[in-house]
Amino acid sequence: MLRTIKEIRAALPSANNNQRNWDLSKSIPDEHLQLFKQVVFDSPRYENNTYYNVHFILNRELIEKIYHCSAGSGPATSHPKMGGMLNDDDVKEPQLLANLLVVFENNIDHGNFIGGGADSGKTIDMTNTQKVSDDRLLAMGNATGMLVAYATQLGYKTGYNICDHNDESKWSIKHIMEISGDPYYILAIGHGNEGVDHGRDHNNNSIKYGKNRRVMPLGQIKVWE
Repeated sequence: MLRTIKEIRAALPSANNNQRNWDLSKSIPDEHLQLFKQVVFDSPRYENNTYYNVHFILNRELIEKIYHCSAGSGPATSHPKMGGMLNDDDVKEPQLLANLLVVFENNIDHGNFIGGGADSGKTIDMTNTQKVSDDRLLAMGNATGMLVAYATQLGYKTGYNICDHNDESKWSIKHIMEISGDPYYILAIGHGNEGVDHGRDHNNNSIKYGKNRRVMPLGQIKVWE
């Protein structure tokens, strides 16, 4: 069913929240999973190149293992304004306990890769240029952004985790998933707990993650007519 503009705008602000607690009594319908797969497939990429593999994870055991491999936001929970005083080593990423995890694994299809731009024809390995690196990040951003947009319209909450910031965590996740490429980004999609602040830790309700208030400076978004 198509939603009204009013309904769409009402759902959008939740996309700016990193959900950290989940209602695991609910599930992700298969029709929604198939939609998410199509969103990833149809998201814009330069020359439709393959820059990554995508893993949709519903297996609870694997999700728990990924969570325990994560490196949490220690500064956020130890800061007095954020509501906790835990050591960094004790902190994991509760957004990774969602009903569904979407893992983006770095992978370039060398056989069907199309180069271009300033680097075209100037390097032997066309998949190791700065342009390719930029295009890969843009492609992941397009895919994850579209996933978040569609997920919020379906009533889901989302969370985000960049694996590339911690080499040990990245290696551990790669090992337990038995994948050849590095996991770069994990998007969490699921059912948030009703009546619970999105920043409350899934396993420890006494921990509340903070959030910087988003303020749009004048001129940041401009309409030219």
